Amino acid sequence: MKSALITIFLSMLLVSCTKDNTVVPEEETPKKVYEDIKIASGLYTDIRLLGKASESFLRPGDFPPDFLINENRENEFSLSDLRGKVVFLEFWRTGCHLCVQSIPSLVSAYNNINNDDFLVITITTDKTLNVSQSKVKEFLERFGMDEWINIYDGNTLSTSIANHYSIAGTPTSYLIGKDGKVVGSLHPDNPDFELKIQNELIK
Repeated sequence: MKSALITIFLSMLLVSCTKDNTVVPEEETPKKVYEDIKIASGLYTDIRLLGKASESFLRPGDFPPDFLINENRENEFSLSDLRGKVVFLEFWRTGCHLCVQSIPSLVSAYNNINNDDFLVITITTDKTLNVSQSKVKEFLERFGMDEWINIYDGNTLSTSIANHYSIAGTPTSYLIGKDGKVVGSLHPDNPDFELKIQNELIK
């Protein structure tokens, strides 16, 4: 009899605890799909390539190859961390005339859009031996490119994002939607550049 009473008491206690401390099954637990992260502007140099490299020019609907910046440091981020934001990704060189020519258009568009959900990432493919990090930094400041995320690629086989993306020439740029997929190739001098970005931002 005593054993039966103890069993009933424990059962009531368990029900009481369940009501007061509801445990949602793991599959029903709401998950935040995209983390709202903020990354400081500036020049980043610590690169780690992630996943499979692209074997050709990226097409709309493709997931771009992932990469990690500043691993185990402040402002660590990967491209896939930025899902939920619209990202303009451009490969360029300081010695590329077309790249330099389009910089004012990109700076102007970035300032006009002025939206925390729009990120610009420019990746310089200048070779380390030819153009030092300090030279690239001076270039960024001179042209007003230091307001967004810049990556000094160094163009080495082991860490080059350009090689990871099979970049054949510069400038090469991609607009990436909130879902992390490539929307298409887009150039800052395109008359519809800002409009296309605004359209992605409202999705």
